[in-house]
Amino acid sequence: MTKRTTHIVFGIGISMLFTDASDPVMLALAVAVAILGGTIPDWDSKASHRGTLHNIFALTLTSSIIMLTSNTVAFQKYALSTTLSYFLAYSSHLLLDLLTGNVKLLYPFNKKGFHLTKIKYDEPMINVVLLAFGILMILVKL
Repeated sequence: MTKRTTHIVFGIGISMLFTDASDPVMLALAVAVAILGGTIPDWDSKASHRGTLHNIFALTLTSSIIMLTSNTVAFQKYALSTTLSYFLAYSSHLLLDLLTGNVKLLYPFNKKGFHLTKIKYDEPMINVVLLAFGILMILVKL
């Protein structure tokens, strides 16, 4: 199992808790943007990893872009829920990374890293527990 899988499943799980699972379009949109929100922060791995996209400014900017693009005529009905799903998945990525290392939440204004524990990101047991919790959240909604 990989860390990316954990981020995706946990992001989908947390997003689904706030999604109307009886609406198939909303459910599909929530899963799609949760996958996006769960993976985008790691797109900075070649730059300042856990900095460039692992901060509240990137979260706010990308969530705003999701809101604007999902507020088209076709998806206007789902704009708020879609944005919330994305925001929750992205936020969960930041939270999970805070559990496993330094995250520069205030980058680029402050390059200080924050962390909650000393657990390593590739620790198999933490990935199993978080993955199981993500699956549990999905099952609760289905």
